[in-house]
Amino acid sequence: MLKNTLLISSLISLGATAAPIQIDSCENLLNLEDKTNSDYVLVQNIDCSGFVHTKPKSFAGNLNGNGYAISNLTISATKGDVGLFSRIRSGVIENLNINNFQVDTQNKKVTTVGTLAGLQDGGLIKN
Repeated sequence: MLKNTLLISSLISLGATAAPIQIDSCENLLNLEDKTNSDYVLVQNIDCSGFVHTKPKSFAGNLNGNGYAISNLTISATKGDVGLFSRIRSGVIENLNINNFQVDTQNKKVTTVGTLAGLQDGGLIKN
């Protein structure tokens, strides 16, 4: 019995991958962790009305928009790379729609600006 349990545990740890983390709100979206092996999926349209994103972080995971949209986000940052993510470093962002983003850099020490990312220095954006 112990051998079977160890074999099953070994097979699970080798082949099993965790389910993607579900994003269902603007707050969850703006707090994504920058982890290379993390997978995220939108489970509905995300309306960011009333949110002001002031500290974009770099992103290196996988994000599947599932065909949903992120809408009405205001990004207001004064330095570095500015966008929903400051930089996309690796991974894949796919099947995502972006609507009605406003970016305000306040003419400060901004390096690059974009709606999805200020800078893409790795990874893949598709669909």
